[in-house]
Amino acid sequence: MIIPQFKYFIAHFWGYFWKIPPFSFLYRTYYSLRLSWPVWFYVLNRNARECYRKNLPKLDDLQERVAGELARTGISVLHFDDLFPGMSFSIFQENLQRTMREPENQKRIEEQKKGGVAATKKYYLVELWQKPFYFDPDNPFMRLATNERILGVIGRYLNMACCLSYMNLWYTVPMEKTANYSQRWHRDPDDRRLVKMFLYLTDVHEGAGPFHYVPGSHDPGPYRRVISSKPPYSTYPKEGEVEKLFSKDKIRTCTGRAGTIIFCDTKGLHKGGHATKDPRILFNAVYLTEGAIPAEKKKLNYYLNGFKARAGSLGEHALKWAGKKS
Repeated sequence: MIIPQFKYFIAHFWGYFWKIPPFSFLYRTYYSLRLSWPVWFYVLNRNARECYRKNLPKLDDLQERVAGELARTGISVLHFDDLFPGMSFSIFQENLQRTMREPENQKRIEEQKKGGVAATKKYYLVELWQKPFYFDPDNPFMRLATNERILGVIGRYLNMACCLSYMNLWYTVPMEKTANYSQRWHRDPDDRRLVKMFLYLTDVHEGAGPFHYVPGSHDPGPYRRVISSKPPYSTYPKEGEVEKLFSKDKIRTCTGRAGTIIFCDTKGLHKGGHATKDPRILFNAVYLTEGAIPAEKKKLNYYLNGFKARAGSLGEHALKWAGKKS
């Protein structure tokens, strides 16, 4: 146990070390340069741009609309049945029910309801897939995450191939507590531009912790410098500050029935998951670029177990950060 504890100590020491002046200035300067447009787009993502150019997808009208809304506002919302008219949404709900019935997940959900794991940052959240896990091509959620219609939309927005850095099923436990961490307004620091896809697996109303977003606060948007991002750290404004700056009609609240899909660039101002009455259950997939901050590339979430996407495809590029089974 000495080695893991030592590694934990070093990791935390290193994290705090770079927050001490003048090292903090050097740290922020490095990431400001790394995420500047010329370096990020032309240098760090040159291979991703080439992969996208070789696999330039043909988008239909709906995909074009979604990609266009992402570019203009940073968010696009639609229903699963519209994006995948030939696919049954019920297979996802059936898979979810099987996952929910697993004894370990039942135990963890009950522990969270009783406040048994309150020491964790996101004490309100249960990740139903224990990580790291193996990419299962028979799992409908994993197939969805690498579906060409999804990757085509994200590629058009980013103008490059993306990397699937994270995916999981989220069960948000309803609690009468003050909003905490991602339940508060913030900007994600992971990349200059990124896309998260949320698929609601239950109906999400105001009491179930819907996703909230300020359209136009993403990188190309007019509000990108309002409460600006300070990578590599998340930006959490003071309570009520966003509401003072933006009226209700400038904030999008994403309530919706099961099957609602949200594409969003979470570099923009957002929050979600503050469930107070009913649980919120969703599938979350995160897509970054090769120019993402290095720490995000090391957060291994899943392994490949013999699965191979077509060589040179957007799907193969999306899985390039996955761990390989030894």
